[in-house]
Amino acid sequence: MDKGDGVAVAVKPGDALQKDKEGAAGGVHKRRLLALRHAKCLARVLKVMPPSAAGFDTSRMTLAFFALSGLDVLGDASNILKDPEERRRCRQWIRGLYVRDEASGRAGFHGGTFVKAKGEGFLRPGEHVGHIAMTYTALACLNILHAEEPEDTRAPDPLEGLDRSALVRGVASLQREDGSFDCSSEGGESDMRFLFCAAAACHMLGDWTGVDRERAVRYIRGSVSYEGGVGQGPGLEAHGGSTFCALAALELMGRLDDAFTDRARRKLVRKLSPQQYYYS
Repeated sequence: MDKGDGVAVAVKPGDALQKDKEGAAGGVHKRRLLALRHAKCLARVLKVMPPSAAGFDTSRMTLAFFALSGLDVLGDASNILKDPEERRRCRQWIRGLYVRDEASGRAGFHGGTFVKAKGEGFLRPGEHVGHIAMTYTALACLNILHAEEPEDTRAPDPLEGLDRSALVRGVASLQREDGSFDCSSEGGESDMRFLFCAAAACHMLGDWTGVDRERAVRYIRGSVSYEGGVGQGPGLEAHGGSTFCALAALELMGRLDDAFTDRARRKLVRKLSPQQYYYS
C-alpha cells in the first residue's frame, strides 16, 4: 500500500482472506488487492515465461488469455494494452498459431509455437487442426485486443483475414454423439470444459452451423448430479468449475431459461448459494 497501487476488497468472514486483522462493521474484513502488482505480473506473462513454466508452452494461448483478460478486468493498470506496438505483437503471435486444413476445410488454433502445423513443425494440418480450448482463447484474445483499439483506427472485424466458416467447421467436427466435444481431432479428453469452449467459440463467430445444440443441452442435463450441481459429465461429481461451464454454455446457446425444470433449478440454487462470497 506504500505505493498506492491497491484497491479495497471486502470479503465474507470464513474466506481465506479473513486472516487480515483489520475488522469492519458487520463482520466484513477489508484487505487491499495490489492491482498494479497483479497487472505487472500479467504483463510479464505476455512477454516471457519463466523456466518453471516451460511445460505449459503447448497451452500458452490460455495463459495469454488469462493475462489479457486479467489486465482488462484490472483496467489495464500497467497500460500495456494501451501500447499499439504491444497490441500488434500480441495479435501477430496469436494469428501465427492459426492453422487451416485445405482438404477438410477446417481450421483452429494451436496453443504455442512448440507444436506448429507449418514448415518444419511436428504436426500437419490434416492431422491436427488445433485444440478447441486454444481456439476459444485465441478468439477471445483477438476480441479483447480489438476492443482496445481507438475507434477511429479500429478494423471492422477483429477476425479479419481468418476463415470464420472453417473455424466453425473445426469446432463442429469435434462434437460427439453424446453431445459433448473432443478437445482435438485426435480425440483425447471430452467433458464440460470443451462443451463450453465450443459454445463460446461459436458465439464469438456468430455461427452455429453443424453444431447440434439440442444434443449439447441433453449432455448438460444428463450431467446434473444428485446434489443439483453439474459434473464434467454424466455420473461425475458436481463442482463449481463444471457448473459454470454448463450454465455459461446454456446462456451462450440461448437455452438457460428452459434447460432445467423448476425443481432442478431450485436444487441448483441450493447447491450454489452456500458457496458464494461477497465482494465490494
